[in-house]
Amino acid sequence: LMTPLVGLRPVVPDTLIRLNALRVTVDLGSAGAPWLGTWVTLALAMFVFVVAFWLGAIVSVRPASHRIESGGVHGPQKLVRILRFGVARREFSRSVWDRPALWRELRCRRATMVEKLVWFVFIAAALVVLALIVREWSSSVRAVSAPVAGGPPPLVFIISYVATFCHLAFLAFPFLAVAGATGFADEREGRMDELIRLTDLRHSELVNAKVIRLALLVLILLTPPLFLAGVRVAIGYSTWISMLLVTANCLASFAFAALLGLAIGVRSRKTSHAVATTIVFGLVGGFLIPVLSVLSVQGGPSITQYTLATMSPPIQCTFLMFNDTVRRDITPAAEISVAAMRTVALAWTAAFGLASLVLYVLSLRATVWKDSRES
Repeated sequence: LMTPLVGLRPVVPDTLIRLNALRVTVDLGSAGAPWLGTWVTLALAMFVFVVAFWLGAIVSVRPASHRIESGGVHGPQKLVRILRFGVARREFSRSVWDRPALWRELRCRRATMVEKLVWFVFIAAALVVLALIVREWSSSVRAVSAPVAGGPPPLVFIISYVATFCHLAFLAFPFLAVAGATGFADEREGRMDELIRLTDLRHSELVNAKVIRLALLVLILLTPPLFLAGVRVAIGYSTWISMLLVTANCLASFAFAALLGLAIGVRSRKTSHAVATTIVFGLVGGFLIPVLSVLSVQGGPSITQYTLATMSPPIQCTFLMFNDTVRRDITPAAEISVAAMRTVALAWTAAFGLASLVLYVLSLRATVWKDSRES
C-alpha cells in the first residue's frame, strides 16, 4: 500500500487517504496547507492517550499505595515505593513537620474529582496549544519579519491570544475562587472544628497553611500566561512591557480571586453558601460591570469606560495583547493611547495586590475558630 515511492513521500490510494490516521501521516509530510482533520485527529489521539494513562495510573497506583502504607513490602510494591520515594526502606513512615496544618495541606490533602478534572483539562489543552504553536512557528516568524500593512496578525499570536483568554476566563479564575471558597470544607463538613478547638493549633496557622497551598496553585496556573506572553515576544510581535504587565496583572488578580474565596469561606457556615457568594462577586466584578461598560460605549471609549471594562483581567490582557505590539501600523482603541493602557493595567495590578493583602488580613482576623491558647 505504501508503494511506489516518489522521493521520500509515499503515494497512497485515494480510498485510504480518506482515513484520518493515514491522512495525518501524509499531511505532516507535505508542504501544503494543513488539513483540519490532521489536528483534530492528533487532539483526539492525545485525549484518548491521556485519559487511558490517567485511568491506568489511578487503578494501579492507588491500591499499591494503600498496601504499602498498611504493611509489608514485597514484589511489585517495592518497585512502586522506589518510584515514589526514591529509596526502598523496610519500614514505611511519614515524618510530621513542625507545622501540622501545613503538613496536612501539602502532604495529606487528597485531590477531589473536580480538581482532577481541572488538571486533566489543563494538561490536555496545554499539549494541544503547544503542538499548534510548534506547527505554525516558522510561518508566523516569516509573517512578522515581513509584515503587511493592515494584514492579520500571525497565527501563533492568534493561538496564544485565544489560549490566554480561555485559560483566564474559563479555567484559572473560576478554579482559584472555588478552591479558596472550599478551603475550609473538610474542617466544616467533617466536623473537625471541635477537634481543632481542643488542640494548640492557632487559626492563623490554619489560614497560612491554606494560603500556601493556594499560592502553589497560583504559580502553576500562572505558567501558561507567562509562557504564551514569552512566545509573542519571541516571534517579535509583542513588547517586553506588555509581557511584564500581563504577567503582573495575572499574578495579582489570581491572588485576589483565591483570597476572596478564602475570606468568604472562612466566615460562611456552609461551603455551598461560600461558593455561591464567591461566584456572585466574580460575576458582578468580572463580567457584569465590564460588559455594561462596553455596551455603554458610543463612538470611542473614554478613559473611564476603558478602566471599568478592564476590571476583568481577561479583557485587560486582551487589550494589552492586541495594542501593545511592535507594529506601528495598528491603531489602538479610539482616544486611548498605549501609554494610557499601560497606566490602567499597572493601576489595576496595584489595586488587586492591595485588595489581596486586605483579604488576607481579614481572613486572619476571622473568629470562626477561637484560639485555644487564649481561652
